[in-house]
Amino acid sequence: MTARWRRALGVLVAALLGVGSVVATIGPAEAASCKGSNCTGKDPGVQGCLGGDSTIDSADWATASPPYAEVLLRYNSSCKAMWAKGFSTPWYAYDIKIVKRRASDDALLYNHRITVPRSGSESPHWTKMAGWTSGSKIKACVESPIDAGVWRCTSWFQLA
Repeated sequence: MTARWRRALGVLVAALLGVGSVVATIGPAEAASCKGSNCTGKDPGVQGCLGGDSTIDSADWATASPPYAEVLLRYNSSCKAMWAKGFSTPWYAYDIKIVKRRASDDALLYNHRITVPRSGSESPHWTKMAGWTSGSKIKACVESPIDAGVWRCTSWFQLA
Protein backbone atom coordinates (compact mmCIF):
# COMPACT_ATOMS: atom_id res chain seq x y z
CA MET A 1 0.00 0.00 0.00
CA THR A 2 1.44 3.37 -0.99
CA ALA A 3 1.91 6.22 1.46
CA ARG A 4 -0.81 8.21 -0.32
CA TRP A 5 -3.34 5.41 0.15
CA ARG A 6 -2.31 4.93 3.80
CA ARG A 7 -2.87 8.64 4.47
CA ALA A 8 -6.24 8.56 2.69
CA LEU A 9 -7.28 5.46 4.63
CA GLY A 10 -6.18 7.07 7.90
CA VAL A 11 -8.23 10.19 7.19
CA LEU A 12 -11.26 8.08 6.26
CA VAL A 13 -11.01 5.94 9.40
CA ALA A 14 -10.62 9.02 11.60
CA ALA A 15 -13.65 10.63 9.95
CA LEU A 16 -15.76 7.49 10.41
CA LEU A 17 -14.76 7.29 14.08
CA GLY A 18 -15.90 10.87 14.59
CA VAL A 19 -12.56 12.35 15.51
CA GLY A 20 -13.03 16.11 15.94
CA SER A 21 -9.98 17.18 14.00
CA VAL A 22 -8.01 15.16 11.57
CA VAL A 23 -4.33 15.75 10.89
CA ALA A 24 -2.92 14.02 7.84
CA THR A 25 0.82 13.80 7.69
CA ILE A 26 2.35 14.32 4.33
CA GLY A 27 5.47 12.42 3.53
CA PRO A 28 8.41 13.83 1.61
CA ALA A 29 7.69 15.02 -1.91
CA GLU A 30 8.38 12.55 -4.66
CA ALA A 31 11.91 12.88 -5.88
CA ALA A 32 12.27 14.71 -9.15
CA SER A 33 13.20 12.43 -12.02
CA CYS A 34 14.98 15.14 -14.02
CA LYS A 35 17.18 18.14 -13.34
CA GLY A 36 18.19 21.19 -15.36
CA SER A 37 18.54 20.65 -19.08
CA ASN A 38 17.32 17.03 -18.69
CA CYS A 39 13.87 18.47 -17.81
CA THR A 40 13.49 20.43 -21.05
CA GLY A 41 10.43 19.29 -22.97
CA LYS A 42 9.08 17.17 -20.10
CA ASP A 43 5.83 17.46 -18.12
CA PRO A 44 6.44 18.89 -14.61
CA GLY A 45 3.65 16.72 -13.17
CA VAL A 46 5.04 13.48 -14.56
CA GLN A 47 8.60 14.36 -13.52
CA GLY A 48 7.72 15.13 -9.87
CA CYS A 49 8.40 18.86 -10.20
CA LEU A 50 4.99 20.26 -9.17
CA GLY A 51 5.65 19.84 -5.44
CA GLY A 52 7.75 22.65 -4.02
CA ASP A 53 7.36 24.89 -7.07
CA SER A 54 6.85 28.63 -6.72
CA THR A 55 5.65 31.53 -8.83
CA ILE A 56 8.45 33.80 -10.07
CA ASP A 57 6.27 36.28 -11.99
CA SER A 58 2.88 36.58 -13.68
CA ALA A 59 1.18 38.34 -16.60
CA ASP A 60 -2.50 38.61 -17.44
CA TRP A 61 -5.29 39.85 -19.62
CA ALA A 62 -7.61 41.44 -17.07
CA THR A 63 -10.63 43.46 -18.12
CA ALA A 64 -13.73 44.73 -16.35
CA SER A 65 -15.69 41.88 -17.93
CA PRO A 66 -14.71 38.44 -19.24
CA PRO A 67 -12.57 37.11 -20.66
CA TYR A 68 -9.66 36.89 -18.26
CA ALA A 69 -6.46 34.93 -18.81
CA GLU A 70 -3.35 34.69 -16.64
CA VAL A 71 0.01 32.98 -16.94
CA LEU A 72 2.40 32.20 -14.10
CA LEU A 73 6.11 31.57 -14.55
CA ARG A 74 6.71 28.61 -12.22
CA TYR A 75 10.07 27.36 -10.93
CA ASN A 76 11.16 24.30 -8.99
CA SER A 77 14.61 24.50 -7.40
CA SER A 78 14.97 20.70 -7.10
CA CYS A 79 14.28 20.25 -10.81
CA LYS A 80 16.06 23.47 -11.79
CA ALA A 81 13.35 24.02 -14.38
CA MET A 82 10.55 26.47 -15.23
CA TRP A 83 7.22 26.23 -17.00
CA ALA A 84 4.19 28.38 -17.81
CA LYS A 85 0.97 27.69 -15.91
CA GLY A 86 -2.22 29.27 -17.27
CA PHE A 87 -5.76 30.02 -16.08
CA SER A 88 -8.70 31.58 -17.92
CA THR A 89 -12.33 32.56 -17.61
CA PRO A 90 -14.49 29.48 -18.32
CA TRP A 91 -15.57 29.04 -21.94
CA TYR A 92 -12.63 30.97 -23.42
CA ALA A 93 -9.76 29.31 -25.24
CA TYR A 94 -6.27 30.76 -24.87
CA ASP A 95 -2.62 29.97 -25.54
CA ILE A 96 0.35 29.99 -23.17
CA LYS A 97 4.01 29.50 -23.90
CA ILE A 98 7.41 29.25 -22.24
CA VAL A 99 10.36 30.85 -24.03
CA LYS A 100 14.04 30.28 -23.28
CA ARG A 101 16.81 32.33 -24.86
CA ARG A 102 20.55 32.60 -24.48
CA ALA A 103 21.25 35.77 -22.46
CA SER A 104 24.41 36.73 -24.36
CA ASP A 105 22.95 36.98 -27.89
CA ASP A 106 19.19 36.39 -27.44
CA ALA A 107 19.29 33.20 -29.55
CA LEU A 108 16.16 31.07 -29.14
CA LEU A 109 16.94 27.90 -27.17
CA TYR A 110 13.44 26.54 -26.48
CA ASN A 111 9.84 27.56 -27.18
CA HIS A 112 6.84 25.47 -26.13
CA ARG A 113 3.27 26.66 -26.76
CA ILE A 114 -0.02 25.02 -25.88
CA THR A 115 -3.59 25.88 -26.78
CA VAL A 116 -6.01 25.48 -23.90
CA PRO A 117 -9.44 24.58 -25.30
CA ARG A 118 -12.71 26.08 -24.16
CA SER A 119 -14.03 24.40 -21.06
CA GLY A 120 -16.49 25.06 -18.27
CA SER A 121 -13.83 25.39 -15.59
CA GLU A 122 -10.84 27.49 -14.65
CA SER A 123 -8.61 24.43 -14.34
CA PRO A 124 -4.94 25.27 -14.71
CA HIS A 125 -2.89 24.01 -17.64
CA TRP A 126 0.86 24.04 -18.04
CA THR A 127 3.50 23.81 -20.70
CA LYS A 128 6.41 21.42 -20.84
CA MET A 129 9.44 22.56 -18.85
CA ALA A 130 12.42 24.61 -19.88
CA GLY A 131 15.38 23.26 -17.94
CA TRP A 132 17.67 25.81 -16.39
CA THR A 133 21.11 26.20 -17.92
CA SER A 134 23.78 28.77 -17.15
CA GLY A 135 23.60 31.85 -19.36
CA SER A 136 19.92 31.48 -20.26
CA LYS A 137 16.82 33.55 -19.55
CA ILE A 138 13.21 32.38 -19.44
CA LYS A 139 9.76 34.00 -19.59
CA ALA A 140 6.11 32.88 -19.79
CA CYS A 141 3.44 34.44 -22.01
CA VAL A 142 -0.34 34.32 -22.44
CA GLU A 143 -2.17 35.18 -25.65
CA SER A 144 -5.23 37.40 -25.50
CA PRO A 145 -8.39 35.26 -25.48
CA ILE A 146 -10.05 37.68 -27.92
CA ASP A 147 -7.18 39.21 -29.95
CA ALA A 148 -5.17 36.44 -31.63
CA GLY A 149 -1.48 37.17 -31.88
CA VAL A 150 -1.41 39.70 -29.03
CA TRP A 151 0.68 38.44 -26.08
CA ARG A 152 1.43 39.57 -22.54
CA CYS A 153 4.55 38.15 -20.94
CA THR A 154 6.32 37.99 -17.62
CA SER A 155 9.69 39.63 -17.23
CA TRP A 156 12.70 37.63 -18.34
CA PHE A 157 14.08 35.58 -15.46
CA GLN A 158 17.75 34.78 -15.20
CA LEU A 159 19.42 32.93 -12.34
CA ALA A 160 22.74 34.33 -11.21
